[in-house]
Amino acid sequence: PERKAVVSCKNMHHFRAGFTPLAADIMSCDSGGLTGYQYQRLTYHKLPRPIWPLDELLDESSTT
Repeated sequence: PERKAVVSCKNMHHFRAGFTPLAADIMSCDSGGLTGYQYQRLTYHKLPRPIWPLDELLDESSTT
């Protein structure tokens, strides 16, 4: 991988330990896999709301 201009990895996080020392930059993209980076898109059941980071909280007293 150190001789390539671009390397693509199809996983979420555990590649970073091996590739961070080799990479000038790491770009993450949401490819719509099992759970992407946008947790607001998931359907939650039995979740007390509001809850950070899904909902914007106005103050500390609104947390549960």
